[in-house]
Formats: sequence, C-alpha cells, structure tokens
Amino acid sequence: MIYNRVMGVLNITPNSFSDGDENLSLLDVENKLNKLISWANIIDIGAESTAPFNRAIDSSVELKRFDQLLIPVLEKMSDPETVVSIDTYKIDVFDFVARKIKDYWPKSDLVFNDVSGKIDDVLMNYLTSSELDFSYVFCHNLCPTRDESSNHMNHCEDSLSIEMVKDFFSTGLNKLTKSKRKIILDPCFGFSKTREQNHMLIKKMPFLLDHFLEHDFIFGVSKKSFMRFPKDLDINTDIGRSIVQSTEAILLYKLKAYSKRLIIRTHSCESLMAIESSCKILND
Repeated sequence: MIYNRVMGVLNITPNSFSDGDENLSLLDVENKLNKLISWANIIDIGAESTAPFNRAIDSSVELKRFDQLLIPVLEKMSDPETVVSIDTYKIDVFDFVARKIKDYWPKSDLVFNDVSGKIDDVLMNYLTSSELDFSYVFCHNLCPTRDESSNHMNHCEDSLSIEMVKDFFSTGLNKLTKSKRKIILDPCFGFSKTREQNHMLIKKMPFLLDHFLEHDFIFGVSKKSFMRFPKDLDINTDIGRSIVQSTEAILLYKLKAYSKRLIIRTHSCESLMAIESSCKILND
C-alpha cells in the first residue's frame, strides 16, 4: 500500500453533506463502524455537520447523538485496538466521548480532531492538565472564536496565500508545543477558503510538508464540493462520482513521496484502491 495511514469517516448526523441520515439507527452505526475498521486504521467520528448550509448545535444536542448512537455500539463491540478520532470543536464534548471510548475500548488510541483552529486559554489549560492520552489536530480555520467554527465560510481572507497558511500553523505551534502532545496539522480543505484557494492549497501542499518536517498532516478532500470539475458536476451520478474519485486518486498519487507523513481522510477507500490498481498495472 502507498498509503497505510487512512482515516475513515463516520458521521452520526442527520444532515452531513456526504452521508447524513435522519433515520440512522444503532445497527446502521455498528455496520458502518465494522466496515470502516476493515479498511481504515483511524476512525473519525463526528456528531455535528460543519457544512456551510447547516446551523451550529450546542453541546447537549451533540452529546445526545454520541450517547444514543455511538456509546451503545462501543459497549457492544470488542476493542479493535485502533485509533479513534473525535471530530468536534467543543472541548467538553471531546472530554466526555473520549472517556467513554477508553471505558469500552481501553487499548484504542485517541485523537482530538478540533476543526476550530482556535488556540485559546481554555484549550491550552485542557491540553496541559488533562490526564487523558491523546493527539491533537490543529486545523486551519479563520473563524474568530471557537463558537463560530461552523460559520467558517463567513471568514475567508480574499488574499489567502500559502505563506499565510504557513504563518498560521507556525504561530499556533509555538503555543501548542507547551502541551507536549503530538500535534497533527490539517490544512482543513473547505474551511475559510474559496474554491480557488482550495485548489491553490492542494498545489502547494508539498511546500507545507517540506516546511513542517516534524509533523504529520491530514489530507482530506473526499467528497468536497470544490473537487467537482466542472463545478456544476452532479456527484450523485455514476459519471460524477467516477470523475471525482479519479481526481482524488491523481492528487494522492502525486503526493506519494510524502506517504509516511500523510493521513488520508476519506469517506470511502475507492480512490486509494484506484491508486493501488494503477501502480500494480504500471509495475507489471
């Protein structure tokens, strides 16, 4: 495998862009989780959609979704000894869910996938004082406060450049090093960025990877709207899905030199399988 670090996405939401389901059941979650465990070695679980057309929810609603749709499944399943990433920008939600996961899956590792990009005093206090062992994902999001995280598309910078993204990460890392935790960087495609800026960031990914040599990166372009070429492409058709998956596969192949440091965040393994098949043909 070119990429052996794959983050599979499990949304327990009614309104996610890619796979939201108002009628999601415990059996659905269990089946999806088992399927992800078969091909992904990191499971990224989210209970709030931060797609631009959705409203933010408060902690009580998010926790209720975790409590009703995830915790009973964890209790039922044996520990797969995997890595579980909790996709939330709310510190209290992460803490609650992380402790529940360790209760039922004590041998699995934890990741706090914090899409907010806000290195505030509350976060730093939590990172330095919590006895939980977890890695932290620092995302590029230009929202002014943690509570504004889901309104990220209201906070785009017209002049966003790769140097500005680099400076954003550098400034945050200077603070985060005090936590002594493993920090994973995520350019956060689709957040606080126009379509053109997302394309720029994809092209400039090697610049970031070469600059932050001590850090792993998450690369997540799966099912993002800016991956449609042309932009009015209907991804609900067979040809639309095929074009998007082929584009993803090409991008991943071009970044193969960085495979040891890239964590591929995806909703399905089809693009990764396309790369492996192509390489096999070429090698044969």
